[in-house]
Amino acid sequence: MKDVDELKQRLVEVWSGLRQTVVDDTIDEWRRRLRACVRVKGQHFESAVTSDYYVANQQFVQLQTLAL
Repeated sequence: MKDVDELKQRLVEVWSGLRQTVVDDTIDEWRRRLRACVRVKGQHFESAVTSDYYVANQQFVQLQTLAL
């Protein structure tokens, strides 16, 4: 990279090459992490994120089972 303008151009090129599902999934993940951070008032929240994921996954599995 020679300058900031070249960096900006490269970032735009890379961003435009991302699949929309990747962007959407990333946004959803950050929302989940931010909620966990707020819930524990800024303290360590990895365990809160993990437990949220576990609960959501279990609910999804139950819904799939019911649909069968």
